[in-house]
Amino acid sequence: MFGLGQGAAFGLGLSLIVLRSSDAHLATELSGMTLTFGFLFSALGPFGLGVVSDITGGWTWPLIVLLLLLLPLLGLGLGASRNRHVLVPASSST
Repeated sequence: MFGLGQGAAFGLGLSLIVLRSSDAHLATELSGMTLTFGFLFSALGPFGLGVVSDITGGWTWPLIVLLLLLLPLLGLGLGASRNRHVLVPASSST
């Protein structure tokens, strides 16, 4: 079940990049930003949970940390799922 959910979430994340972009150039910029930060945070996750596990001597607290991280992720997911395009900053003509 977790593997199915994780695969679906990854596909949904990639779809949201395209759905929230108004053109191909913006989709490229949004994709670069989201994939950079997404892979950076996902690479730090196992290390961070391993540190918490070593400090506490078990897996109860790392699981509690994961459950607590669901709250900000829920807020971010609800924000990303709004039916809106990413705003393009106004270019300054010099």
